[in-house]
Amino acid sequence: MLAEPRSETYHDRRGRNPIVSAINRMLPAIACLAAMLVVGSLFLRQERMLPVTFVEEGYAFPYGPLAGAVGQRFIAPAPYLSRVTVTIDAQRISTNGFPLNLRIRDDRGELVAEARVTVNRPGVSDQAISFGPIADSEGRVFEIEIQPAEGAEGDIYLPMRAGSGLPGESFRDQEAELGVDWSSNYRLQQTVRPLTFVRATFAADPLTGLGLIAAVALLVGALAAASRGVGRALRFRLDPPTAGVLGTTLTLALFWGMFAMYPVG
Repeated sequence: MLAEPRSETYHDRRGRNPIVSAINRMLPAIACLAAMLVVGSLFLRQERMLPVTFVEEGYAFPYGPLAGAVGQRFIAPAPYLSRVTVTIDAQRISTNGFPLNLRIRDDRGELVAEARVTVNRPGVSDQAISFGPIADSEGRVFEIEIQPAEGAEGDIYLPMRAGSGLPGESFRDQEAELGVDWSSNYRLQQTVRPLTFVRATFAADPLTGLGLIAAVALLVGALAAASRGVGRALRFRLDPPTAGVLGTTLTLALFWGMFAMYPVG
């Protein structure tokens, strides 16, 4: 008795369809490429706020109480300045807090940013003003102006320290006189992205920048080879281009984690 011929199934037809077969072979590459684009985009958009001044704080004497505006001038030592913090000492303030005006002015005297902060507790505290990163801030003179807001109740003093001797650093008192012997306690921060470090590295030492790129390329190659080895062990074939894309994705993810989670003192 002859066996009846097996009817053709959908899976049989799909297996003979060259377009479907090609798509199936490309799925791992497409998935790896999509992952690389997502991880790379998120990594390059990651921002960190990092300190750029490391002058030791001091409290030689309190300046005040403030009745008008005073200003602390400084030269930004790095690009992308985005935050200035000043230390104040509040005494006998109202239970509703002490409103304080903070302003940032550039080397032309133009207003960069202003904010009203509320000092909610007596004693020494840090008050900060944040603004959009200034890409060309390096080497430029800026001033943070501190002024009690109208109707504020209580006294605000500035803990002063000996001047650091840094070029451009000076303190403008309530009589609008500049002095370099004493300075308020202030800290500067910059907002950076990964490409900021790459540009800074190449600008400081192109040879080091090339070495960094070479190290990244070696890491991508090593992770690609490891991916192919794991694929063979799992009976999942990865061609060299797909493994390269996967290695790039893993490298981006590794550097993203290092950039995002590295502790900053």
